[in-house]
Amino acid sequence: MSVSGRMSSKLRKSSQIDMAKEIVFTLNSVKCTVAQEISDQVLVHFIRDVLKLKATKFGCGMDQCGACKVLIDDQVRNSCQIYLSELEGKSVMTLEGLQSSAKFISLKNSFAHENAAQCGFCTSGILITCFSLISKNNHLSEKEIKEKLKDNLCRCGVHHKILKSVVRVMN
Repeated sequence: MSVSGRMSSKLRKSSQIDMAKEIVFTLNSVKCTVAQEISDQVLVHFIRDVLKLKATKFGCGMDQCGACKVLIDDQVRNSCQIYLSELEGKSVMTLEGLQSSAKFISLKNSFAHENAAQCGFCTSGILITCFSLISKNNHLSEKEIKEKLKDNLCRCGVHHKILKSVVRVMN
C-alpha cells in the first residue's frame, strides 16, 4: 500500500520530518509519521478518514462489537479504543495489508465457500480475528474457536458458517 498518495499535511514520510515532534509507526508495512497535534485521534478514524482505507469499520465506538479490529504488533485490538499516541514504534495491520498473505487468501476463500459473510459490516473484524487464530494455531477445537470469536458481534447470525470456515482452513 502506498500511503504517499493519501498523505495529508499532518502525515508525512518519516525521512521528511523532525522525529522529536512526531509519532512514528508502521501501517500495513509502510512507515507512517503523524504530527503530535493529531495524536489524540482514535486509530479507526485515522485509518478510515485520513488514509481512506475502508475495510476497518466503525461500529459501536465502545470496545464491544469488534467491527474495528486490527492487528497491533500481531495482537488483535479494537481500533476504536487506540489513540495514535499509543502507536509509537508499533506495527499496525488492517485487512488491506493482509491481501497478499497466503493464509489470508485461504481464509477469504473459505469464507466465500461457506457463505460466511452476509451484510459484511462485521466481516473485517472477524477476518482479522480469524487470521490471527490460524496464524498462531494449527489446531483448535470448535469450542476454542468460538471462545476466541466471542468479542466479534454478527447480527446476521452466520457464526456457524464462520466457524466452519476457520475449521476448513485449519484442516
